[in-house]
Amino acid sequence: MLTLNVSPEAEADLVAALNYWDERSPTYADQMAAEVDARYALLLTQPRFGRTRDDLAAGLRSTVVGKYVVLYRIGQTTLDIVRFLHGSRDILRIIRGDESD
Repeated sequence: MLTLNVSPEAEADLVAALNYWDERSPTYADQMAAEVDARYALLLTQPRFGRTRDDLAAGLRSTVVGKYVVLYRIGQTTLDIVRFLHGSRDILRIIRGDESD
């Protein structure tokens, strides 16, 4: 089984999303946190569950949790979570390095 590796950017994305929702609906924030944990667990056992996103970057894959997109790569021994972004954001621009959206 793969080991989960969450990038600092993805961790910051998730914390920001959970903080946003915790201020508005703590119940929803708790539900979303549980859904994220469940999706990460699923990806560890079925890493090809998500769709390929070579349109964004070579080897990148994605899956959706609510209105958020989890971007990840499958390594030899790790599942690398790259970003956790709201689906309304300009994901292509963010992945290419211009995060001023």
